[in-house]
Amino acid sequence: WCKVDFNHFKFKRISSKDKKAKPFWYYLNNYGVKVGAFNIPLTFPAEEIDGFIVSGFDSPDDSSLKYYPRELYDMILELYGSDLYVLPFSLVKTKEDRLKYLSFYKEFTKKQVFTSFKLIDQFNVDVFVLNFSIIDHFNHIIKEYSIIEEGLRIVDDQIGKFLNKYPNANFIIMSDHGASRIKGAFNIIQWLKDRDYIRIPEKKQEFVKLNTIIHHFFTKKLNLNGNKEKILRRLLLIPFQMFPLPVLSKLRSILSKNNSLRYLPQSAINFKTSKIFYCSPGSNGLYFNPKTNNLLKEEKLIKDLLSIYEPETKSFLIKKIYRKKELFSGKLINYAPDIILELSKHYIVWINDFVNNKNKNNYFFDCDKINYNG
Repeated sequence: WCKVDFNHFKFKRISSKDKKAKPFWYYLNNYGVKVGAFNIPLTFPAEEIDGFIVSGFDSPDDSSLKYYPRELYDMILELYGSDLYVLPFSLVKTKEDRLKYLSFYKEFTKKQVFTSFKLIDQFNVDVFVLNFSIIDHFNHIIKEYSIIEEGLRIVDDQIGKFLNKYPNANFIIMSDHGASRIKGAFNIIQWLKDRDYIRIPEKKQEFVKLNTIIHHFFTKKLNLNGNKEKILRRLLLIPFQMFPLPVLSKLRSILSKNNSLRYLPQSAINFKTSKIFYCSPGSNGLYFNPKTNNLLKEEKLIKDLLSIYEPETKSFLIKKIYRKKELFSGKLINYAPDIILELSKHYIVWINDFVNNKNKNNYFFDCDKINYNG
C-alpha cells in the first residue's frame, strides 16, 4: 500500500494514479459491454465508465468522487446510512470487540449486496464485479477461527443471493492472495536500524511518537477528525520542535504511560543517509537507496538476514532471499524491490513499533500484542 519515492525522499501511499495499465472494464466498454464495479480498491476517484463504479474501502466515504455517476453519492448514502466504512483494526482487541466486528460486517455485507442489486438493475450492466473485503480483514485481526468461519458463511450466504437472483449468469469467484495463521511478527525496522542499514535520528523519532500520541488523543478522546484535527495537531507540535531530546523523551514517556500505541518509525527515516528502505509489509521487499548504494555490502546484508532466528524455537525467520530479476521482468521492473524475503510460515515482517517499547533487543512480537493474526 505504499512505495518509495526516491526523487522526493519520502514514502507515498499507493493510489489509482500509480496504475500502469487500463482496467478490464475499459476494454469491455469498447466492445459495448456495460460494467458495474463495487468496493474495488485503487479506483478512487471513480472514473467515467459505461456502467457504474463505487470505489473501494481505501477511498474516503464523504466524497462524491467515490462514485460514478456522481449522483450515486446521495442514493448510496440513503441506502447505506452513515456506516459506509470499515472499522479500524485498532478498535478490535478483545473477543467481545471481535464479535461486534462480526455483527457489523454481517449487516455491512448485506447492505453491499442489496445496493449492488439495485445498481445492477438500474444500470442494466452486463458484467458486475464485487469485492468482499470481510475475508481479508478477518484473517488479519481475528484469532478465533470459529469467527473467521462465520465470516466465510456470511459471504457464502451473500453469494447464494446472487446465484438465486441471476440463475443464468456466469460466475467467477477468485482471491488475490491466500491466508494462514501466524505466530507473531518480526520488527525489521529496528533490526535494520541497529545494524546501520537504516538511520533514524533520535529526536525526529521522538517527535513522530509525540505526533502519534496527540493524534490518538484528538481523534479518540476529543472526537476531532479531518483537516481541523490536523491543523490543531500541527500547531500544538510547533514549540516541541525546539525542545532538546531528553525533554521530548520525558514528555513522550509521561503522555504514553500505560499506553500500547503503535507508530511508524520509518516516518522519521533519514532518506539521504539510509542504505535500505522497507516499505510495505505485504511485499516482503527491501529497496536499496540509489544515493548510498556504493556503501551497501549486499552479500553481508543477505547473510545477516538469513541468520535471523526465532529465540524460542531457534528456527530461522527467512527461508530464502530472491533478487528482483529472479521474480520479475518487463518494463516496470524498476518499481520492484531489490531483494524479496520468503519468510517462515509462522511470521510476518512488521514495520510498526510501540511508542513505549522498552525492549529494543527483542525483535519478535506475538500476535496478541500487535493485534494481527494472519
